[in-house]
This record gives sequence, C-alpha cells and structure tokens, in this order.
Amino acid sequence: MQGLRQPIWVRNATGFSCSQALISCLRERPPEIRTVLQAVGLILLASVVLGSHLVAAGAICPMVCKPPVLCSSPFSRHTFWQFRRENPQTKVGEPPPDGLPGFNSGVMLLNLEAMRQSQLYNQLLEPDMVRQLTEKYHFKGHLGDQDFFTMIGMEHPELFHVLHCTWNRQLCSWWREHGYSDVFDQYFRCEGQVRIYHGNCNTPIPED
Repeated sequence: MQGLRQPIWVRNATGFSCSQALISCLRERPPEIRTVLQAVGLILLASVVLGSHLVAAGAICPMVCKPPVLCSSPFSRHTFWQFRRENPQTKVGEPPPDGLPGFNSGVMLLNLEAMRQSQLYNQLLEPDMVRQLTEKYHFKGHLGDQDFFTMIGMEHPELFHVLHCTWNRQLCSWWREHGYSDVFDQYFRCEGQVRIYHGNCNTPIPED
C-alpha cells in the first residue's frame, strides 16, 4: 500500500462521502488518473490524482459514525461567546487537547451506513432537536455542515473520532489579528508531518 510522500492540496478537490462512491471512482478511473492509498488505523484513506491535481478524496471506513478535524482557530470560542459567558467552566470553545474547539469540515470521513443506523444521530437531525441545541448554545451559524457537526459535537462529543490536525492543516491566521492573539497559538499549534494543507481564508499553500 503506497504511502503519501507529499502533502495533498485540498483546494478545488471534490470530496466523496465514503465507500461506495469512492470504490466506484477507483474502479472506473481512466489510465491517466492514479490513486494513492494510506491506512490510518482502521480507516483506509484514498485520493484520486490527475497529474499534480487532487480530483477526489474519500475513505473506506469501518462501521463507526465518525470523524472530522478540530478547528485550528478560536472561531468556536468566538461563536459560542454567550454560552461561554453563562457557563464559565465549560469546555465549549476551549482549545485542544482538553477543550471542544469545534470542527473544520474541510476533511471528513463519513460512514453513511452507520449514520443512517444511529438512533441518536437521526434524533439530532430532527428540526425540534436542532432548535433546542441552537437555543441552548445561542448558536447562529453560517457554515452549513461544519456548523451542524460543531454544534452536535459540543453536545455529544462521543459521536466523533477526531483526525490528527496534520490531515487538515489549516493555515488561516486571521483570528490572531482580530481579538484572539493571546490564545491563538493554543488552537493553531499542529505538530507532525502534514498530509493535507487547507488554505482557508485564501492563505497561500506552502510550495515546499
């Protein structure tokens, strides 16, 4: 099984939501497209590359209802400011490893079958439950699936297995200059060999 020797650029990549779509893509690829596979624990990560461009990525995962990567900025600390003020001992919005900094959905592995079969997850999809959680956390999001997973992750962190930050190395440092310089590095720190760079907020991707 071939390992990833260089980071994969995630910009302009099209993500497949897990096994069946990814398997189909691997089977039907034209000869000029190559695939790269790497095992991470029990999860098989796969990327489909055309020349130097990543055109698809996904995972063949075990039967678990899990995981994205933690947000590497104080974004959730800012978003949950009112809940944090009312609950000064909360872990919500706190930095890793002990806090709940929220998720960045730039890289996610979704076991769709496990998600369909999870009674708890499907309860969390109900409009009344979403309303209860948004009211509890005073949550006003604008980032779609990322907001949803972040919010339910505050309530049920046990639903998620968190990928190491090197699988979604977020480069945006906007929050350092906008009110959170004192805590920014606690969120931004990421040690290890980077597998995937995420040039969020239009941050240039390193060339080396």
